[in-house]
Amino acid sequence: MGIKKRKKSLLGLDIGSSFIKYTILDLSSGDPILKDYGVTELSDVAIADGEIMDRLQLVDSVKNLLVSKDVKEKDVSTAIIGRGVIVKKFKMDQMKDAELAILIKQEAENNIPYSIEDVQLDYKVLGPSDEEGKIDVLLVAAKKEILLPFVGLIKDMELNPYVIDVPAFTIQNCYEMNYEAKPNEVHGLVHIGYETTILSFIQGTNNLFTRDVATAIKSCLQKIPGATKDQIDRVFKGEKVDELADDKVKEGLEQFYDELCINVERAVPFTNRDKIDKIFLSGGGSNAPGIIEYFKERFDVEVEKMNPFKNVKIKEGLFAIDEIEKMSPLLVPSIGLSLRS
Repeated sequence: MGIKKRKKSLLGLDIGSSFIKYTILDLSSGDPILKDYGVTELSDVAIADGEIMDRLQLVDSVKNLLVSKDVKEKDVSTAIIGRGVIVKKFKMDQMKDAELAILIKQEAENNIPYSIEDVQLDYKVLGPSDEEGKIDVLLVAAKKEILLPFVGLIKDMELNPYVIDVPAFTIQNCYEMNYEAKPNEVHGLVHIGYETTILSFIQGTNNLFTRDVATAIKSCLQKIPGATKDQIDRVFKGEKVDELADDKVKEGLEQFYDELCINVERAVPFTNRDKIDKIFLSGGGSNAPGIIEYFKERFDVEVEKMNPFKNVKIKEGLFAIDEIEKMSPLLVPSIGLSLRS
């Protein structure tokens, strides 16, 4: 949560349900510089419904990708896979850090549905609350039965799990690096992946609310009759797919955009605002034709595709010019991970 730069590079490893992506930044001086990246596709059976189904395929895919790119970095920052992570925001009395560390466990017992012995806890003080004498605290609890096997998975890849993050916070890290924090505005971060869309609402650098929703790229398999995964991927790249009727593609995409917007609308009240000030889209779904315009019309606010390279430079020659626009939104989580320490 938040960005801490470090001199030593971390391998930012984003394990998605459709693709594995990694980035490595040079943080030695000035602005971060992307010095290496890689992407490889996974089969449909590797990760399904947020669960690891084919552990061996994941391990081999990461190993093969890193070997093919001659990656030597072993310290990895990655985000946990699975549904056993809870993020809660609550108020506590102002106190010294040492006292807070003692009481946070007690507060966790009152705010999570699992036994405290069965979870790994982390927390961040967001700052003064709107209630006098109180502070806002963001608590993260990961079930050990999810976390420990995941750590083992990373070690099986012959990597050192230096940081285990939460997916929503990787996107926030990238956002904070590239955009000015505005304490009086609430910005919505909508990361549209293959199986899951991650919603986060940020005020300044404070995470007000985060939620995962099932409306994602995969949803279009049901909304566009007869479409295959490969055809959906091509549609989201803006390509014309001759095997699919244009009117059915347009209708299916509009249904998809509508469902995404409904999920955002349902989440906005949790920010204690009637309206948010700006929306940033990222992930493969943000490349879909017309999605920016649809969101602009629906919410009547500024909407843009998040640019992870606004304040992160790119090593000369690393990307072909026509690749940058399409690849950028896919690399948002891995850039956020590479910035962690």
